[in-house]
Amino acid sequence: KDWTMKKAANMAVTKETIHILQDCYVERMKRVFMTNTPLIFRTFWAMVKPWLDPVTRNKIVFCGSGKKSRDIMEEEFDLKVLEKCACGTEDLKDFDPEEYFSSPFDTVFDEK
Repeated sequence: KDWTMKKAANMAVTKETIHILQDCYVERMKRVFMTNTPLIFRTFWAMVKPWLDPVTRNKIVFCGSGKKSRDIMEEEFDLKVLEKCACGTEDLKDFDPEEYFSSPFDTVFDEK
């Protein structure tokens, strides 16, 4: 929300981040879902996309808030555990960093 080009990382940082993700951590990323991105983000994406390896580029999926996007997300996730901004269907409890960092490592945040 409220993303602008002014808030974007500079191109040197962007290039280095891309290098680290696609060259140093090859095949660690299954897919990235970009949900409800502002229109200006498409301009940033158009500038960055040529630097991406085609395999990495094809793992990035843009989703809005419509039925088609919800169907895409439902193929990969249980919509009951996603935030509403990511096509989720339930009201989730707010993230509490104190609770999260004090929980055992084998505990899932939303376990009750």
